[in-house]
Amino acid sequence: MEKNYWNNYRQLSVSEIKLLEENNCSSLNWELIQVENDFDCACLKGVTFQGECYIATQNKSHGEGIFNSLINSCIIGSGVRINNVSQGIYNYQIGKGVIIENVRRIAYQQGATCGLGTAVSVLDEMGSRSVPLLDCLTAPLAYIFAFARHKSIFTENLFAFAQNYVNQFMHNNTHALIADNSFIADSGELRNIYIKQASTITDSPELCNCVLQESEIKTGTVAHNLVAVNGSIIEEHSTLHNCFVGEASHISGGFSAHDSLIFSNCSLNNGEVAASILGPHSVSSHRATLLVGCCASFFNAGSGTNQSNHHYKLGPMHYGIMERGCKTGSNSYILWPGHIGAFSKVIGSIDVRPDLQNFPLSVIAEKNSGGASISPGIQLATIGLLRDVSKWKHRDKRKPEQTNPHDVIDYRLLAEPLIFRIMKGYEQLKALKERNPEASHYTLERLNLSASELTMGITCYRIALIVYLLQSVGAKTYAPIQPSYDLLGACIQQHELNTIITQVETGNIHTLECFTKALYDSLSTSVPYNVYTILELLYPDSTTLAEQKKMLAVEFTTSIQQMLKLVENDARGELTPKRLTGFGLLTSNPEEKRNEALFLRSNYAQLPILKEVEEKLYSLQQKIEQL
Repeated sequence: MEKNYWNNYRQLSVSEIKLLEENNCSSLNWELIQVENDFDCACLKGVTFQGECYIATQNKSHGEGIFNSLINSCIIGSGVRINNVSQGIYNYQIGKGVIIENVRRIAYQQGATCGLGTAVSVLDEMGSRSVPLLDCLTAPLAYIFAFARHKSIFTENLFAFAQNYVNQFMHNNTHALIADNSFIADSGELRNIYIKQASTITDSPELCNCVLQESEIKTGTVAHNLVAVNGSIIEEHSTLHNCFVGEASHISGGFSAHDSLIFSNCSLNNGEVAASILGPHSVSSHRATLLVGCCASFFNAGSGTNQSNHHYKLGPMHYGIMERGCKTGSNSYILWPGHIGAFSKVIGSIDVRPDLQNFPLSVIAEKNSGGASISPGIQLATIGLLRDVSKWKHRDKRKPEQTNPHDVIDYRLLAEPLIFRIMKGYEQLKALKERNPEASHYTLERLNLSASELTMGITCYRIALIVYLLQSVGAKTYAPIQPSYDLLGACIQQHELNTIITQVETGNIHTLECFTKALYDSLSTSVPYNVYTILELLYPDSTTLAEQKKMLAVEFTTSIQQMLKLVENDARGELTPKRLTGFGLLTSNPEEKRNEALFLRSNYAQLPILKEVEEKLYSLQQKIEQL
């Protein structure tokens, strides 16, 4: 900090030095201690000063001051209470209203980056897809760092931007910061900790190389090379090494994580994650769960979920992608590499390493007879999927006043990246059936597929395209059908991303801040696919647009009725008498018990999600007239 900032500071008077020494304070050179004009000696007791220190005014009546601590080369703001830091505070600028009590040692090594720039070896664990640890990291940015390595000039420039960002942090950085109103208590060794915005550290045995921003580290947490940002909480003896923890995420229950990037609104308890990228709203709540080499978002890990990335040949070089909204059943296992389509469910052991990115909304399940099967598209007809999509936006715990959150989250179900994959899957399933229309069983990516499952997959994908088409009617502009990417919760079309990449390659974008802004601006806009192209796909044999619209109107009515029936049947399946066993414990006879079950079923049947589904689907009927 510039010295002229301290123009209202002065050296201690002889009488003040005498009073301080009477209060058991000491310094090898009192001339290096600078205080504000209205400094009160009574606010310092048992303090040992080393190096050049600046002490702002404290108010004794408010319990402020410095007591029983070693202070080495620090800048201490007003309204501070520092008590019992036995081994000292070294090279820190301590903001206003900070409380530090019962801490063994807080030390900053001048020039240290506090973990920024650390290479986080995500996915293959070999370092070939490493992402630099940054306090400005976002889920889309991490995705691009990891998956754009084939664009060598772009990647080289992007990593140079990151290094420059870290270098700016280090420039003349003689003091680390503990931001205003931070609270640190009952902790052990805190080394190279940089608190950018008010944060809490309590009962932590050891933190090393950490940047905190409006976050809480509590109850036995140990961390090395950590960035934790807005509203994140890490507690209950969790351990983290080389990790990013995003906005409003909660890690607890002794959770273990290394070389992993965890973004906004995640909830991770009890289990373990290694070398993974977990996008927004990912959940793991069970002790026996291991996620390794996994890239996912909106993910729900069932109990005992396990993944393997090591074939004991060339090392842990394999990884897998589970697109948005995937979930696993209890004791599921996936052998990487593999690519699971969006909103799919994995049940049992899957070791065939499938590429199912073009078959979203599927159920992939281990068969009792061996091998595995797939039911493509069937998740679209489940109440669970619709409930998930509805609940996520209500579970965003980020502060509304945060005008520029780290992660851009598009909560739509039928967003362009999913629609692009559905179109591809729809065409592939139709082609598979046309090649052998009389077959009773088919094979898809080494997975078994029955004829009825194939037909249902075509139907579900078709319904999804019809719903998307009607949702998009009336847009001011349409985009051509082209690949779109879901960058861990945020959607961008290929040409938009390529434009930004080209600007980086040509030098028109030359800083990480500029790149992040350009990406943020593109992610915050959404242009739907051309509805007329989708009409051509659905009705290729129709000769006129008017004929296509007429066929769409007829099919939409039928499809909506079919979809509503499937969803309602799925929901009511939860309310069968067999599944309601256990209710009616205070009933006196079977008839009373049956009546209570029927009463409960009638209440559940009025669930808001069912009404919401009906209202949304029927509202699309009005869109037909706009075509």
